[in-house]
Amino acid sequence: MIVYYSWKNHTKVYAQELAVLRKDTIFALTEKRKRSGAWGFLSGCYQSAAKKESPVTGMPDLSGEKEIYICSPIWAAGITPAVRYFIHHAGLKGITVNFLLTCADIFKQEDYRKSAFDALSATEAVQGAAYVFASPVKAEPDVETIRNHIKKVILGVE
Repeated sequence: MIVYYSWKNHTKVYAQELAVLRKDTIFALTEKRKRSGAWGFLSGCYQSAAKKESPVTGMPDLSGEKEIYICSPIWAAGITPAVRYFIHHAGLKGITVNFLLTCADIFKQEDYRKSAFDALSATEAVQGAAYVFASPVKAEPDVETIRNHIKKVILGVE
């Protein structure tokens, strides 16, 4: 299963392509409180840096899942508050959790991976892999490039 949060649809494109390529189900996390405009982004960055959660409207059924991918944008060097909420409330015990993280730049990708894995620490989930992809905010996502990157980096196919 692919679980994702996407504020401006960049991460959504990655999650959709990953789901198609893996022939997997997909679930979108939606925050109970809508974020909009610059203030929505800035408050999200603050919550991310402070490791705060943001409740979501629904949770996927993970019964029977052995492995999942969590797709999240990186805000202020961390996973989003909605993804943090999911991690802490989803019941991930024994499930291998992989991350697909999108960010404006990948210069601090090890910090981004660490942030994601730190969020798993009290869940009894099995730590999988974490992949970081640059996704410029002001550009529209290029689906073909995204598909090729996922094939090469995650699936190991040229």
